[in-house]
Amino acid sequence: MKLKACISAFSSSALIWGMAFIHVRAEEGRLPSPSGRIVSPQVTESSGLSKSSKITGLYWTHNDSGGKAELYPLTESGEVFGDAVEVDGAVNFDWEALCVDGEGRIWIGAFGNNFNRRQDLKIYQIREPEGELPVSVTVEKTLHFSFPDQKAFPPAEMNFDCEALFFYKGHLYVLTKHRSDTFSKLYRIEDLETEDKQMAIFLGQRDLGEMVTDAAMHPDGKYLMVLTPAGLWLFEAPAVGDHFLQEGGRRFLFEPWVLLQIEGITWIDDHHVLFSNEQRDLYTLDIRSEGWEGFDAFGVVDAQE
Repeated sequence: MKLKACISAFSSSALIWGMAFIHVRAEEGRLPSPSGRIVSPQVTESSGLSKSSKITGLYWTHNDSGGKAELYPLTESGEVFGDAVEVDGAVNFDWEALCVDGEGRIWIGAFGNNFNRRQDLKIYQIREPEGELPVSVTVEKTLHFSFPDQKAFPPAEMNFDCEALFFYKGHLYVLTKHRSDTFSKLYRIEDLETEDKQMAIFLGQRDLGEMVTDAAMHPDGKYLMVLTPAGLWLFEAPAVGDHFLQEGGRRFLFEPWVLLQIEGITWIDDHHVLFSNEQRDLYTLDIRSEGWEGFDAFGVVDAQE
C-alpha cells in the first residue's frame, strides 16, 4: 500500500521536523517510543511483522506487494539478523501480514485487496526455520478463502481489503480494512488442512475509528492487539467463543498518521509490543504505561445482527 498523497508530498525538511516531533511526543508519554529502524536495504516497505518462536531475538518481516517472495530476519532494534530467506512456491502478490503459531509454522497473508476485486485470497504456510537460517524454505500448504458477505467484485462499499492475521486455538483469523466506514469485520479461517477454497466464518464487527492495518495475539493467548493509523486497541480473550471484538478493553490513541504508515505489529514479551511502519521505523509500547484508556462494548455488531 502506498502512502496517502498528502504524506507522499511532504518535503524532506517536513519529514525531518515530523520525526523530531514524534520523538518529543514520545518522551512526553503521548506516543509509543521509537526503538530503532530497519537498516536492511532489502526491506523497502515493511508490511508484516512477527517474533520468531524458534530463534531467540529474531523478528520476521516482509515487503508489500511487488517485492520478492522473501522473509527478512531482524533484531528488535531493526539490525540485520541474517540473510533473506526465500519462500519457494510463493509469489509476493500483496503480502500484508504474517504470524507465527507456536506450532512451528509461519502463516503469510497474501490477501491485500485495495480495490476489492480479488477472488484469489491466499494464506501460505511454511515451516519456521530454527538453528542456522536456511537460504530458502518451501511452501507446505496454501489456504484459499473468500468472504461470505462479498457478493460483487468490486462491491459498492469497499470493505474487503485485509491486512491483519492472527492464530488462536487452532484457527486463523483475519480482520478487514474498510474504506467505506471505520468498522472492521472479524472472520475465522476454520480448516487449516484443506487447500480447497473455503468460506471464512464471519464472527462480528466493531467500529475502531480507523482502518485496521494489523493484529497480534499475545504469546499466552490472553490478549489481542489491533493496530490502526490512529492507535492500538487491546482486547482480552473472550471467556467463551472467539469474538474478540465483542467486549471492552483498553486503547492507546494518537493523531492519525503521525507515525506515518504503521502496518506490522508483534508481541515482544508479556507486556510490550513492537510495531513498524512502511518507512522502516520501529516503535515499542508497554501495555502498563500511562496513556491507555478503557472502552466498553459500544460499537460492536454481532454476526447474528
